[in-house]
Amino acid sequence: MTRILTALLLIPPFLAILLLAPPWAFVLLAGAVALAGVHEIFGLAGHHGYRPYRLSGYSGAVLIAVSPCFEALVSLGGLCIFLVLLALEVVGRGEPDRHSLEAVSVTAFGTVYVGVLTGSMVALRLVEPDPAGRHWVLFLLLVVMLG
Repeated sequence: MTRILTALLLIPPFLAILLLAPPWAFVLLAGAVALAGVHEIFGLAGHHGYRPYRLSGYSGAVLIAVSPCFEALVSLGGLCIFLVLLALEVVGRGEPDRHSLEAVSVTAFGTVYVGVLTGSMVALRLVEPDPAGRHWVLFLLLVVMLG
């Protein structure tokens, strides 16, 4: 029942942003969705005893999600920035041990999984000519929801 209520509340603003707002508004929404998605994955991992590196994970997910707005070299730079932040956060926690590898694995998986999936929506939205990208996003969502 909660999922139905959430859908009823969130689908109209999402459609308004997708269909009526400029592309940058959709990119901002995608960044917020990436933050929420990686936060949920990190929460699930935390319940199982893992301690993901949240700062690098959150920033990396947003960088990867919005990277289709930039040239390919800048997109690769977003991934490199994530890896540098992750390395700094590992070193900042102290001496690496077995739990560090688990935390790095959970952080990398959650960040790349959410970032790439959200970034693919951004890439679809930015397809030219302008209305075509909006329609591709709608098509993708219909296929996922009805499939």
